[in-house]
Amino acid sequence: MGISVLIVNILDSFDLKLIRKPDYRNDTRFLPRSFVDVSEVRELHRLLKRLCNNHKDYSVSGLSFQELRSYMSRRRMSRQKDFVSFVLSSQDSFSGKKVLDVGCGMGYLLKLIDHQISDLNLIGFDPSLKTKLIAPDVCPNAEFKNFPLSNESSENADIIIAAQVLEHLENPANFCQILKDNANSRASYYFSVPDGRIDSQPAGYFSGINKSYTGHVNFWSAESFTTLLESIFENHNIDVRISGWGDLFASILPRS
Repeated sequence: MGISVLIVNILDSFDLKLIRKPDYRNDTRFLPRSFVDVSEVRELHRLLKRLCNNHKDYSVSGLSFQELRSYMSRRRMSRQKDFVSFVLSSQDSFSGKKVLDVGCGMGYLLKLIDHQISDLNLIGFDPSLKTKLIAPDVCPNAEFKNFPLSNESSENADIIIAAQVLEHLENPANFCQILKDNANSRASYYFSVPDGRIDSQPAGYFSGINKSYTGHVNFWSAESFTTLLESIFENHNIDVRISGWGDLFASILPRS
């Protein structure tokens, strides 16, 4: 009996499945991954350590430097940097635009945009403690609102970004409608989600306040994600790419 057959038989005995990662290298939608420089990782980690040492709110909230350093790993930073590169390459002009990052977390994505584009109105929405206590120091040039975006916010944004958000939500289509309610008629939208063909993160716990799960409950392929977005964003050109990090990147641009 071959070793591969033996492994499959063992997994079957525990009602488990071996998931084979798709090979996208010859897919025209594939975007090779890149890595942030180690110096960038160290710089962010030094900032997080300084914040944890200087602010008593961190110990009260239960956030520790070890947890924050583990969360903002080189892998996560690289995934976000590749997504920002995708966003910037898809948009003709960012100058003077109002940009919303919904589910902004620590504000690192806005920091990446701020370092490359000037003259922007950057706003991050997120009710998390990471946003309240950390994001203003990570990206001082952005405004952070420590509550969920709603259809009553009336932001009239030019560009709306949601990175690694939709997979957590009970109703992604309703969330997208809220984004549309806070955008102008010529707005562009950008999403990143895990590739559902390889993502296996469990659902975790449900939050009735945010109508979301700590883990993942939505799993899309590039094809099914395109179909979802086409059903929500009419009169837009939709382009879904496959990241080497195991993510799907989507741009939703208004038609001319």
